[in-house]
Amino acid sequence: MNRLKFELIWRREHLPINYYYRHALQAYEVVIEQKPDRRFGVFITDERAALEGCESFFETEHEAFAAAIDKARWLKAYLKQDS
Repeated sequence: MNRLKFELIWRREHLPINYYYRHALQAYEVVIEQKPDRRFGVFITDERAALEGCESFFETEHEAFAAAIDKARWLKAYLKQDS
């Protein structure tokens, strides 16, 4: 998934994504980060804005974008179901 498609989906669906730490970590969001070894990490935060579960790593930004969209859609549905 390219950056333009990622940003269109992210904004249109109002997904809880923190893209390269554009803001401080918040509870229940998906975070995309670039590691020093140039890989891309994607993880979900918990209610304390800490890493929840495990972080997934990808070789390309395109793979990270696709994973972040999938995780954010799941998280949004989970939070809606829980309320």
